[in-house]
Amino acid sequence: MQQNEYPRGWDAEHVARILNHYEPRLNKPAFNAQNRKLMEIPPELVPMVRELIAEFEGRVV
Repeated sequence: MQQNEYPRGWDAEHVARILNHYEPRLNKPAFNAQNRKLMEIPPELVPMVRELIAEFEGRVV
C-alpha cells in the first residue's frame, strides 16, 4: 500500500485540524436546504440582491 504524500509543511495532524474545522460546516442547513442556495456574488451586487430577496419575500426595504 502506498502512503499518502502531504504538501510540504503538512502532516496528518495538520490535515485533521483542517477537516475538523470545515467538516461541521457542511452539515449546516444552509448547505443542504432545498429552497435556498449559497453562491458567490460580487460585493457591489449585494445591496441589489438583498433588495430582490426582500421584494420576493414581500418585505419592505
